[in-house]
Amino acid sequence: MPKNNWLVLAILLVVAGVVLAGLLTREIGVDKPVITQATSTVATERKPVPLESEWQQQRALPAPGQDTWAPGQEENFRRAEVIRKSQSAAPAPPQAPPVPYAYVGKGRDTRGRFAVLRRDDRIYMVRSADVVDDAYRVESIGEDRLLLTYLALGTRETLLFSRAGGHDASGADLLSSAAASQEATLLVTGPRQAAIGEEFTLMVGLEAGGVGMLQDGNVELYYDTKVLRRTVGDAAQSTDSGRARVDISGSYIGHSAPTAVQFRVVATAPTTTEIRIVPLDVADAEGRNVAVSGPEGYRLTVVAGPAK
Repeated sequence: MPKNNWLVLAILLVVAGVVLAGLLTREIGVDKPVITQATSTVATERKPVPLESEWQQQRALPAPGQDTWAPGQEENFRRAEVIRKSQSAAPAPPQAPPVPYAYVGKGRDTRGRFAVLRRDDRIYMVRSADVVDDAYRVESIGEDRLLLTYLALGTRETLLFSRAGGHDASGADLLSSAAASQEATLLVTGPRQAAIGEEFTLMVGLEAGGVGMLQDGNVELYYDTKVLRRTVGDAAQSTDSGRARVDISGSYIGHSAPTAVQFRVVATAPTTTEIRIVPLDVADAEGRNVAVSGPEGYRLTVVAGPAK
């Protein structure tokens, strides 16, 4: 090969080497910055990947001290709370009030057994099937109790014949001894002596005895106006007829309902006088006339000095 050809070939190899080196240098210088920039971009925009799903996070265990809630538990709790409040606010069922009557006594007459009850200042003689105060019906009268029905609720109530239930022992004792007697007894109490110018009180009452209860009881008193005068307040009546009518209504077994009658001695000298007592219009709780036994008069001795 000629010498000139070898020279041309050497020059071409040098040029090719330079070009190849330039290409390699350009590739290395350009690619590295691109790779670095891409890596930086990916690092900036990367988001953390959740390790658990939303459903798993809801089921995660609570922190210490926190309440645990199962799915739907809050709604169940609200419903239970509403039911509890509605039950607590529900009104209690109505109940009958305590029996307002106290036992006084019981007895038997031609119509059968009866009982005497007291409520405040009112007296009742009741039998089976009677309705008292439009509130109670008497179902039966036993040896030791009275069975009632409270009409407003239809409930049965029991009134025991005992001291705890308001039993009047004196009324029951009188009834046991007087039940066979169908008459009332006149009772009169007062001083046996009174001094000239002195005032005194005469108590007049009717014991119902076996009758049970007296609806009406009127008694008339007759006295000598030359010896006695009825007093009204602090003064003796100037026009005294010598007759006084006393109302003793409402007496019952063990309670004679005594009425006070006030007198003043107007006699000028010691003497003895008598007050006549005549029962009138005495009737039982059903309006039937009742016979009355007892004293027909009350004697009083008038003395000159203070009565002994």
